[in-house]
Amino acid sequence: MKKKLIIIVIICLSLFIFRNSIIRQYFISKIEYVDYDEYILIDYLNGKKNKASYVGADFMVVLGYNEKEEVEHIVEYDYNKMLQHQYNVLEDGGDKDGNNGDRPLNLNNEQLLVLLKSKKRLGYKGIEKVIGRDVYVLKFDFKQNNVITIYLDKDLLYTVRYEEKYAKQNTDSNIINDYELDLELKHKDLFKEYIN
Repeated sequence: MKKKLIIIVIICLSLFIFRNSIIRQYFISKIEYVDYDEYILIDYLNGKKNKASYVGADFMVVLGYNEKEEVEHIVEYDYNKMLQHQYNVLEDGGDKDGNNGDRPLNLNNEQLLVLLKSKKRLGYKGIEKVIGRDVYVLKFDFKQNNVITIYLDKDLLYTVRYEEKYAKQNTDSNIINDYELDLELKHKDLFKEYIN
């Protein structure tokens, strides 16, 4: 009986000591290869439309918006032809380059993966409701009063909100990116001029 109790205590202590690493590995394994065949992802920076991406099987079109939420630049990727075409609406000019990149994986979870694989202090805060979605809340603390909180959709496994708070010269600053994932392509009309 005493041996069983000692084993249970050792297991509990191990789980307590390595819980941070276990949580990291759990989320890395969940989101590392999350992908959907075709989707639109809209990024809002501090409440204003910042970027919209339409990702298909062999292409991606990214629209960049200015402060007035007008399209400022367009980047088109053709993964079959390995081409990238950038166009600046304001300067009425563009250029084509080769593109050896692959179609993006992990939806918009790249920053979360980087943080999970780093040694930044992680706090798992449980499940909350954000923008009408059930999300996992992951908080990363940095040394200089910098905190990044990422809200990961529980079902679709994409970053719903990226929130960065940092103190700069006695003032607090916040950067909040909200993301809208459109799997039904309801926002396809945003891209009608740019899709062949």
